[in-house]
Amino acid sequence: MKSGKNGLIDDLKRPILTMELDPYQDLDEVGLSERYGLSRTPVREIKAAAK
Repeated sequence: MKSGKNGLIDDLKRPILTMELDPYQDLDEVGLSERYGLSRTPVREIKAAAK
């Protein structure tokens, strides 16, 4: 698993593009920020860009 903002983006691309994630599914900001070593703000930015 990669860390940081680029790691999160890379890890979310496939499930988003293949529709494994529901387009309106709410992602766990706290869990993702802890897993990738980010604050919640970058996670929110990525979520907003994915919608």
